[in-house]
Amino acid sequence: MRVASAGRSSPRDGGRMSISTTTQRSKKSVVLGSYSELLLYPQEGYHRAMRTCYENLEAPYRGVFSSFLGFAERLETEELQAIYTELFDLNFHISLYAGYHLFGESYLRSMFLVGLSSRYKTYGFEPQGELHDHIGVLLKFIAEHPDSELASELIEDAVIPMLQRIVWSKTRPEDKPGNVTSSLAYYDLLRSLLYYLQKSTDVPEAGILNLPVNDSPAENNIDRWIKGDKKLKEEA
Repeated sequence: MRVASAGRSSPRDGGRMSISTTTQRSKKSVVLGSYSELLLYPQEGYHRAMRTCYENLEAPYRGVFSSFLGFAERLETEELQAIYTELFDLNFHISLYAGYHLFGESYLRSMFLVGLSSRYKTYGFEPQGELHDHIGVLLKFIAEHPDSELASELIEDAVIPMLQRIVWSKTRPEDKPGNVTSSLAYYDLLRSLLYYLQKSTDVPEAGILNLPVNDSPAENNIDRWIKGDKKLKEEA
Protein backbone atom coordinates (compact mmCIF):
# COMPACT_ATOMS: atom_id res chain seq x y z
CA MET A 1 0.00 0.00 0.00
CA ARG A 2 1.52 3.34 -0.98
CA VAL A 3 1.17 6.50 0.98
CA ALA A 4 -1.07 9.13 -0.58
CA SER A 5 0.67 12.15 -2.02
CA ALA A 6 -1.00 14.58 0.39
CA GLY A 7 1.63 16.74 2.02
CA ARG A 8 4.17 16.46 -0.80
CA SER A 9 5.24 19.47 -2.79
CA SER A 10 3.66 20.11 -6.17
CA PRO A 11 4.39 22.33 -9.19
CA ARG A 12 1.43 24.54 -8.32
CA ASP A 13 2.92 25.61 -4.96
CA GLY A 14 6.39 26.00 -6.38
CA GLY A 15 7.70 22.90 -4.66
CA ARG A 16 6.93 24.22 -1.20
CA MET A 17 4.87 22.33 1.32
CA SER A 18 2.04 24.34 2.88
CA ILE A 19 2.41 25.37 6.52
CA SER A 20 -0.98 23.87 7.38
CA THR A 21 0.00 20.49 5.91
CA THR A 22 3.33 20.50 7.73
CA THR A 23 1.59 21.38 11.00
CA GLN A 24 -0.97 18.61 10.49
CA ARG A 25 1.78 16.02 9.88
CA SER A 26 3.76 17.26 12.87
CA LYS A 27 0.72 17.04 15.14
CA LYS A 28 0.04 13.48 13.98
CA SER A 29 3.60 12.52 14.84
CA VAL A 30 3.23 14.10 18.28
CA VAL A 31 -0.04 12.27 18.93
CA LEU A 32 1.24 8.88 17.80
CA GLY A 33 4.51 9.38 19.64
CA SER A 34 2.50 10.07 22.80
CA TYR A 35 0.34 6.99 22.29
CA SER A 36 3.57 5.02 21.86
CA GLU A 37 4.81 6.16 25.29
CA LEU A 38 1.44 5.43 26.89
CA LEU A 39 1.31 1.87 25.54
CA LEU A 40 4.86 1.00 26.50
CA TYR A 41 5.77 0.15 30.10
CA PRO A 42 5.23 3.35 32.13
CA GLN A 43 8.43 5.33 32.69
CA GLU A 44 9.38 8.83 33.75
CA GLY A 45 7.52 11.23 31.48
CA TYR A 46 4.39 9.06 31.31
CA HIS A 47 2.19 11.80 32.77
CA ARG A 48 3.63 14.36 30.36
CA ALA A 49 2.78 12.05 27.46
CA MET A 50 -0.85 11.85 28.66
CA ARG A 51 -1.23 15.61 28.67
CA THR A 52 0.60 16.05 25.36
CA CYS A 53 -1.62 13.48 23.68
CA TYR A 54 -4.81 15.05 25.02
CA GLU A 55 -3.80 18.58 24.01
CA ASN A 56 -2.99 17.53 20.43
CA LEU A 57 -5.98 15.27 19.81
CA GLU A 58 -8.86 16.67 17.81
CA ALA A 59 -12.04 17.28 19.81
CA PRO A 60 -13.94 14.14 18.65
CA TYR A 61 -11.30 11.84 20.17
CA ARG A 62 -10.76 13.67 23.44
CA GLY A 63 -13.94 12.38 25.06
CA VAL A 64 -12.89 8.74 24.97
CA PHE A 65 -9.26 9.55 25.79
CA SER A 66 -10.29 11.63 28.81
CA SER A 67 -11.60 8.46 30.47
CA PHE A 68 -8.05 7.14 30.56
CA LEU A 69 -6.59 10.54 31.44
CA GLY A 70 -8.91 11.03 34.41
CA PHE A 71 -7.92 7.63 35.79
CA ALA A 72 -4.18 7.66 35.15
CA GLU A 73 -3.09 11.23 35.84
CA ARG A 74 -3.80 10.91 39.58
CA LEU A 75 -1.61 7.82 39.97
CA GLU A 76 2.12 7.63 40.57
CA THR A 77 4.32 6.02 37.92
CA GLU A 78 4.99 3.03 40.18
CA GLU A 79 1.25 2.42 40.56
CA LEU A 80 0.77 2.61 36.80
CA GLN A 81 3.62 0.13 36.30
CA ALA A 82 1.90 -2.40 38.57
CA ILE A 83 -1.44 -1.94 36.81
CA TYR A 84 0.15 -2.20 33.36
CA THR A 85 1.92 -5.44 34.26
CA GLU A 86 -1.19 -7.01 35.79
CA LEU A 87 -3.41 -6.01 32.90
CA PHE A 88 -1.29 -6.76 29.84
CA ASP A 89 1.14 -9.46 30.97
CA LEU A 90 -1.59 -11.72 32.32
CA ASN A 91 -4.30 -11.33 29.68
CA PHE A 92 -3.40 -12.74 26.27
CA HIS A 93 -6.63 -11.56 24.62
CA ILE A 94 -5.57 -7.93 25.09
CA SER A 95 -1.91 -8.56 24.27
CA LEU A 96 -0.10 -5.50 22.96
CA TYR A 97 1.85 -7.55 20.41
CA ALA A 98 0.41 -7.16 16.92
CA GLY A 99 1.95 -10.40 15.68
CA TYR A 100 0.07 -12.39 18.32
CA HIS A 101 -3.29 -11.04 17.14
CA LEU A 102 -2.42 -11.48 13.46
CA PHE A 103 -0.76 -14.89 13.53
CA GLY A 104 -0.97 -16.36 17.04
CA GLU A 105 2.11 -18.16 18.36
CA SER A 106 3.08 -19.60 14.99
CA TYR A 107 6.09 -19.51 12.67
CA LEU A 108 4.30 -16.75 10.74
CA ARG A 109 4.72 -14.45 13.71
CA SER A 110 8.43 -15.29 13.71
CA MET A 111 8.57 -14.40 10.02
CA PHE A 112 6.71 -11.18 10.79
CA LEU A 113 9.27 -10.25 13.46
CA VAL A 114 12.20 -11.00 11.16
CA GLY A 115 10.57 -8.98 8.38
CA LEU A 116 9.96 -6.06 10.70
CA SER A 117 13.54 -6.09 11.89
CA SER A 118 14.97 -5.94 8.37
CA ARG A 119 12.56 -3.22 7.30
CA TYR A 120 13.19 -1.14 10.41
CA LYS A 121 16.92 -1.23 9.66
CA THR A 122 16.40 0.33 6.24
CA TYR A 123 15.15 3.40 8.10
CA GLY A 124 17.87 3.28 10.73
CA PHE A 125 15.27 2.38 13.35
CA GLU A 126 16.51 -0.06 15.99
CA PRO A 127 14.12 -0.30 18.97
CA GLN A 128 15.39 -1.52 22.31
CA GLY A 129 13.67 -3.18 25.24
CA GLU A 130 10.64 -4.64 23.45
CA LEU A 131 9.85 -7.04 20.63
CA HIS A 132 9.50 -5.33 17.29
CA ASP A 133 5.76 -6.06 16.99
CA HIS A 134 4.78 -4.37 20.28
CA ILE A 135 2.24 -1.65 19.55
CA GLY A 136 4.39 0.94 21.33
CA VAL A 137 7.30 0.15 19.02
CA LEU A 138 5.10 0.17 15.91
CA LEU A 139 3.66 3.56 16.86
CA LYS A 140 7.12 4.97 17.59
CA PHE A 141 8.27 4.00 14.11
CA ILE A 142 5.12 5.45 12.53
CA ALA A 143 5.55 8.70 14.49
CA GLU A 144 9.15 9.05 13.32
CA HIS A 145 8.46 8.07 9.69
CA PRO A 146 4.82 9.13 9.09
CA ASP A 147 5.15 9.42 5.30
CA SER A 148 6.90 6.11 4.73
CA GLU A 149 5.31 3.23 2.85
CA LEU A 150 6.05 0.94 5.80
CA ALA A 151 4.20 3.26 8.21
CA SER A 152 1.12 3.13 5.99
CA GLU A 153 1.27 -0.67 5.81
CA LEU A 154 1.71 -1.04 9.57
CA ILE A 155 -1.25 1.21 10.33
CA GLU A 156 -3.63 -0.49 7.92
CA ASP A 157 -2.50 -4.09 8.21
CA ALA A 158 -1.14 -4.43 11.76
CA VAL A 159 -2.15 -1.74 14.23
CA ILE A 160 -5.79 -1.23 13.21
CA PRO A 161 -6.52 -5.00 12.93
CA MET A 162 -5.00 -5.71 16.35
CA LEU A 163 -6.96 -2.85 17.94
CA GLN A 164 -10.14 -4.14 16.35
CA ARG A 165 -9.55 -7.56 17.86
CA ILE A 166 -9.13 -6.00 21.28
CA VAL A 167 -11.89 -3.40 21.08
CA TRP A 168 -14.39 -5.67 19.35
CA SER A 169 -13.67 -8.56 21.68
CA LYS A 170 -16.70 -10.27 23.11
CA THR A 171 -14.81 -10.41 26.40
CA ARG A 172 -15.76 -7.20 28.17
CA PRO A 173 -13.22 -5.36 30.34
CA GLU A 174 -15.45 -6.02 33.37
CA ASP A 175 -14.96 -9.77 32.85
CA LYS A 176 -11.17 -9.57 32.79
CA PRO A 177 -9.04 -10.27 35.87
CA GLY A 178 -7.83 -7.38 37.95
CA ASN A 179 -9.19 -3.96 38.68
CA VAL A 180 -12.30 -3.07 36.69
CA THR A 181 -11.55 0.65 36.72
CA SER A 182 -8.05 0.24 35.29
CA SER A 183 -9.30 -2.24 32.68
CA LEU A 184 -11.92 0.22 31.45
CA ALA A 185 -9.42 3.10 31.44
CA TYR A 186 -6.89 1.27 29.27
CA TYR A 187 -9.72 -0.06 27.11
CA ASP A 188 -10.72 3.54 26.36
CA LEU A 189 -7.08 4.44 25.64
CA LEU A 190 -6.96 1.71 22.99
CA ARG A 191 -10.41 2.63 21.70
CA SER A 192 -9.44 6.28 21.29
CA LEU A 193 -6.36 5.24 19.31
CA LEU A 194 -8.46 3.06 17.02
CA TYR A 195 -10.90 5.90 16.32
CA TYR A 196 -8.00 8.28 15.69
CA LEU A 197 -6.28 5.98 13.19
CA GLN A 198 -9.54 5.22 11.42
CA LYS A 199 -10.34 8.95 11.28
CA SER A 200 -13.78 8.14 12.66
CA THR A 201 -16.21 11.06 12.61
CA ASP A 202 -18.87 9.42 14.80
CA VAL A 203 -17.13 8.68 18.09
CA PRO A 204 -19.30 7.44 20.97
CA GLU A 205 -18.48 8.99 24.33
CA ALA A 206 -18.91 5.79 26.29
CA GLY A 207 -20.10 2.23 26.03
CA ILE A 208 -18.51 -0.99 24.94
CA LEU A 209 -18.62 -2.17 21.36
CA ASN A 210 -19.57 -5.80 20.84
CA LEU A 211 -18.99 -6.33 17.15
CA PRO A 212 -17.92 -9.42 15.22
CA VAL A 213 -14.32 -9.80 14.13
CA ASN A 214 -13.50 -10.84 10.59
CA ASP A 215 -11.41 -13.95 11.16
CA SER A 216 -10.62 -14.41 7.46
CA PRO A 217 -9.46 -11.03 6.13
CA ALA A 218 -8.25 -10.61 2.58
CA GLU A 219 -4.53 -10.93 1.96
CA ASN A 220 -2.78 -7.68 2.79
CA ASN A 221 0.64 -6.08 2.43
CA ILE A 222 2.11 -7.82 5.47
CA ASP A 223 0.93 -11.22 4.24
CA ARG A 224 2.59 -10.52 0.89
CA TRP A 225 5.94 -9.40 2.28
CA ILE A 226 6.06 -12.37 4.66
CA LYS A 227 5.48 -14.69 1.70
CA GLY A 228 8.17 -12.84 -0.25
CA ASP A 229 10.66 -13.13 2.62
CA LYS A 230 9.89 -16.84 2.97
CA LYS A 231 10.44 -17.42 -0.75
CA LEU A 232 13.78 -15.58 -0.67
CA LYS A 233 14.85 -17.69 2.31
CA GLU A 234 13.91 -20.92 0.54
CA GLU A 235 15.80 -19.88 -2.61
CA ALA A 236 18.93 -18.89 -0.69
